[in-house]
Amino acid sequence: MKNLLLAISGIIMLTAVNISAQELEENLSILKENTETVKSKRTDYQQTFSHDPANHYLLSVSITDTRRGNETVQTVNAIDLNSYLIKFQPKGDLMEITASVNGGKDLVKITENGEIKNYDDEVLFYAPGIEEARKLTDALKKIVEHANNNPFAVAVSNEKQVLLNEIAGSVKDVNINNNIYVQSFSYGGNSNNIVTFELNNASGDNVEHYSMNISDLNLHKIDFFTKRTDILIPLPVKGDKSLIAYTKNGEIGNYTNKLEIRSPSIEEARLLEAQLEALVAIAEKEEAVDYSTYSADQCVAILAEKIGEVVINQDAYRQEFKIDPENDLIFIYSLEDVSKGNRYEHIVNAADFGSTPVNFNTSRNSIFVELKISGDRDLIRVLENAEKKVTRKIYLFGFLTLILHVRFPEFSITLISWHSKRWKELQHLKI
Repeated sequence: MKNLLLAISGIIMLTAVNISAQELEENLSILKENTETVKSKRTDYQQTFSHDPANHYLLSVSITDTRRGNETVQTVNAIDLNSYLIKFQPKGDLMEITASVNGGKDLVKITENGEIKNYDDEVLFYAPGIEEARKLTDALKKIVEHANNNPFAVAVSNEKQVLLNEIAGSVKDVNINNNIYVQSFSYGGNSNNIVTFELNNASGDNVEHYSMNISDLNLHKIDFFTKRTDILIPLPVKGDKSLIAYTKNGEIGNYTNKLEIRSPSIEEARLLEAQLEALVAIAEKEEAVDYSTYSADQCVAILAEKIGEVVINQDAYRQEFKIDPENDLIFIYSLEDVSKGNRYEHIVNAADFGSTPVNFNTSRNSIFVELKISGDRDLIRVLENAEKKVTRKIYLFGFLTLILHVRFPEFSITLISWHSKRWKELQHLKI
């Protein structure tokens, strides 16, 4: 009996789906057959309705103003329309039918004589009379309701490597009215969380690179939008921090918190947005390196290896980190400004830092890690060109490869880990 009920339920559901699909086809036919030329006192509007054979929700209305000779094509996905905002009203001697987009977003593509004019928040076409307008409006409402009840799911992979490859294919060149925007996406070999977007113009004389750790992006704010003739996908950083490294024509620019990439169509933007959101979600869940499990010696080895030479355009800095061989709680940080010929040596006891003394940030085209003395006391011995001074802060400079391939948050945790392991011993030791 139970199996019989399940079978009957399955038949009912399948029948409902078939009826629903049949209803969709019927209403598409109503619009196609009844969207026709209408005549006003001033001009004739030659109208045709069509849909994409591969996606029945992708609707187009073509209107040619015979007096002006202009052809306007409006294209929209039915899932973006609001069935409650589909209406008709008199406009002169015609009936004007409008269908508005959810949330007032400009998702209706408008082309005029083959060129993209802009994106709008509604579809507009005409009917010769009230009953004709009612018939077209009712059919369009049912199509939109069908789309809302049977949304087309954007299928994306849940495997990181597949997503990376798919995004590399989705980020492509965009041609808008013969203005060509060259775009590409790549990811690092050692860490595929480190991704780079390259933006270029057709002539190749304006090459921009944006590099970031994908886990720094805010997946809840990756939401495509339109602006005049462009479809843009923003890639915002969490907390609006400037963690995106930027270079232009090979020269390091200021770090930024914003990047927008273009898409050739709304449907492709919808897919790329879903792929990027899925990639960020995976990157966030991945197990990060737990530096708190590292021994003090391991932390010191990492610091000694990673604090090194930095080149920022015409400026160069040589850095060295080492532990005092006679007291492993005292570290010495050396910085040489090669461009200016100045050399600085900082000597400090970790007991004078707070319990979590390390912070990192970006400033213009530089990245630095800041270690600050507890209580803002001047307890860091500084030798500037062999002259002795005291100060409260040490800045360890970094640049593109350091923040991206070492990841400064992890670098900071390394310092904190080394510091905290010695904390109990540090309270009674001074330089």
